[in-house]
Amino acid sequence: MSEVTNKAKVSLKEIARLAGVSAATVSRVINNNGRFSEETRQRVQNIIKETGYQTNTLAKSLRMNRSNTIGVLVPDLTNEFFSRTVQELEKGLFELGFSTIICDTQRDLAMEEYYLNTLEAKSIDALIVISGEHPFDSASLSDKIPVLCIDREPKNEDTFFISSDHKTGALIATQRIIDRGYTPILVSQQHKSTSRAARIAGFKSALELNNIPISEDHFFALPHNEITPYEASLEKFLKQHTKQRLGLFCLGDYIAALTLRKAIDLGIKVPTDLGIVGFDDNTYARLVTPALTTVRQDIEKIATLSVQTITKLIADPEADIPKKITVPVQLVSRESA
Repeated sequence: MSEVTNKAKVSLKEIARLAGVSAATVSRVINNNGRFSEETRQRVQNIIKETGYQTNTLAKSLRMNRSNTIGVLVPDLTNEFFSRTVQELEKGLFELGFSTIICDTQRDLAMEEYYLNTLEAKSIDALIVISGEHPFDSASLSDKIPVLCIDREPKNEDTFFISSDHKTGALIATQRIIDRGYTPILVSQQHKSTSRAARIAGFKSALELNNIPISEDHFFALPHNEITPYEASLEKFLKQHTKQRLGLFCLGDYIAALTLRKAIDLGIKVPTDLGIVGFDDNTYARLVTPALTTVRQDIEKIATLSVQTITKLIADPEADIPKKITVPVQLVSRESA
């Protein structure tokens, strides 16, 4: 039984007494500002939940000049990597008392600009930008707020950047293809991004390390956007190369799964006559047959580091935090190559 029976009258001091800490510590936990142990945080939060204590959010935001809201720009929520990253970010920020405003730009620069203006009008405390075709320019914001880019190279030195090690991931994926005796081909969509450029660089590095002269024949670019032309183009490409034992490094699992399905439709044996390696380790990779060999991104780690970084910057804009963090990736060995 709780010592507190009248939830309407519970005070911050009462929360502190029940948790066995000072009122200042309770305030630090509520505002996620300052030093306290994980054990203390959990104890205080449990007491808060049990008693039904609620801060006056409006009064606090006016006093601290904060909205406890973080904007998130994402290019395509139908992409599993993006949607899972957003989900993990939202969960981590919610646990720390922050709400999020998620804006799907659909890879449209006009929509991105509109959403940025909208987010600024809502007085967000910080901005997280996930991927995108061009380096993100935080100078375009009228208010100076903490900005964190995930998988999108920032244009400004004061912008923080967290990314998977895409180049190394592509290198080990391509090395897998070469080691299995395939002729390596990179298959990609045409839209630009920081991660795409890094993966292409990793593919080229693997060829160079294995003394394979790089030529246009090592690259196959799919037409822009539509699904049906993807399948038609893949079918045409595969039919043209039936006499070669190719190893296709696809820059995403979705494309890898489409390629695998089309190869099976054409009677091409995978991995005997054709090898396929993807990138991301999403649902497609585990559901197709044969299952995809792919490169796994650590979404949970990316989200955790992003939440830690952005909330520290909100609490202290001058906090000593690395400007760039690279998260390791892992090759997941399955049956497709």
